[in-house]
Amino acid sequence: MNNSVSRTICVPIRVHDLFLILLCLLFIINRDIPIDISSLWKFSLLCIVYVISRIIPIRYYKFLFFLLCFWGVVEVAFSVLQKFVWLTSNHFDFTVTGTFGNPGPLGCLLAVSCLIPLYYIGKYCKDKKYVLVLLFLIIASFILFGIFLTGSRAALVSIFAGVLFLFYPYLIRNRHSVLSSILVKILILLTISVLVVVVYFLRKDSADGRFLIWYNTACMIKDYSFWGCGSGGWLANYMHYQADFFYNNPDSTYVILADNAFYPYNEFLYIMAEQGLVGMLLVLSIIYALFNYKESDPVDRVLKSLLVTSLFFSFFSYPASIFPLCIVFTSIIGMLKTPIVKCIKLSSFRVYVLASLFVVLVVGISLWSYSVYNKAYKRISMLANNEQTLDYCPDLNKLFPLFCYNPQLMYLYSQVCEGKCSLDQELSLLQAASKIAPTSDLYYKIGDIWRSKGDVYKAEMYYKLSISMIPHRITPKYRLFLLYIEQKDMDSAVKLGNIILRQPVKKEGTKILRMKIEVQRYLDRMSHNGLI
Repeated sequence: MNNSVSRTICVPIRVHDLFLILLCLLFIINRDIPIDISSLWKFSLLCIVYVISRIIPIRYYKFLFFLLCFWGVVEVAFSVLQKFVWLTSNHFDFTVTGTFGNPGPLGCLLAVSCLIPLYYIGKYCKDKKYVLVLLFLIIASFILFGIFLTGSRAALVSIFAGVLFLFYPYLIRNRHSVLSSILVKILILLTISVLVVVVYFLRKDSADGRFLIWYNTACMIKDYSFWGCGSGGWLANYMHYQADFFYNNPDSTYVILADNAFYPYNEFLYIMAEQGLVGMLLVLSIIYALFNYKESDPVDRVLKSLLVTSLFFSFFSYPASIFPLCIVFTSIIGMLKTPIVKCIKLSSFRVYVLASLFVVLVVGISLWSYSVYNKAYKRISMLANNEQTLDYCPDLNKLFPLFCYNPQLMYLYSQVCEGKCSLDQELSLLQAASKIAPTSDLYYKIGDIWRSKGDVYKAEMYYKLSISMIPHRITPKYRLFLLYIEQKDMDSAVKLGNIILRQPVKKEGTKILRMKIEVQRYLDRMSHNGLI
């Protein structure tokens, strides 16, 4: 009997496992843009991370906590070096980015990692191990300093919410009455609300820019309320909603704040836009199941506080679009517990066989997908750094069907191929890129090509669409201005020229000044000749 039991392994299936499977199937089936082969490696790795997180014994969680804490310390060290210009940041507009692309994702990681030393401060204070308390206090202070270096307002709100959740049992421990418990909750909500208002006014223009994105995303949700527009649909459709907004509200105060948007800055709106009410219900079901499960270990409280921090950050930013943060988020969900729905009993041999097949399949897909991504990225970079034309890169033509739905690679490819292939090839590439991630820049470049091909109607249409997406941009207006001059449409050219000269811009560089000088000279000539 003992030998039989020893050869049997119980595989628990938990509630959130089922909801996650349903959510993944929804993302795969309900699509607006086809699956991107060159990004499959990310999904495969997240599956591996989740499975490992689910099966790892709880006694090893502390090593993962220390790893996350160490990662935060390293990121702050990088940030300090960047602040003193001893290291270059990864973004030309921000001094501090750590190893990330900009300060936002860095702030999210630091907010999550800062909770680990705070937990151990409370733990070792209780155990009266004051040397360790001092050590973790120094670490927490260092990471908190890094958060202030990033200037991430979302990180400040998120870590405050996470800390409150972590230490909430201590806040109500001596309050046995229902009224006192309610008062504590009200005070916490008021404090968070005040903090949100304060951080809003720290950088009001940036916050207002996000309100514009949220409003247009809400319009998208209204149009596709039940099933959503499908995976990839937000990025493929958002700029058209922004164009419609400015077409209907040409005098909006948001005009000067508009830009090409690649993220919705709210993961919940993002899910609603792409997967509709069905997707949101699945997400809320997962969150409810995770938080409703009674904690059996102090570590569970820490994991839930990490999840609270991540969720709060998700209201104001885009952590799901940053792969390292996805790994952290997936690990947290994998380590959390929910009720067991069914315990599948399998022989140890079957478990090992199934596990081996899973590893071989997932790792194989990951390696193949990553090789596609890596080859395409390297070929595009090589094309950008030399004078060769597209004809000398046959590998890219072969790889194109495998990465043609990758927004990042397609954006880079469309930038690189300018002037390195025929007009028809360039037009085809720009149009393919605009279907998955349309931008104002892509559309005025498409307008340039139609203008070169002599199709005035299409050139004007794309120029106007580019202008409506980001009304304060001068370049598409200037290109349309030149088109009117070529067509000898003097009335339209003069009207548009006056608009260009009065147009306020965010950054008036030499390129913008040259355009305005040429427009001014044209208007002066027209005035001198008595034509206006």
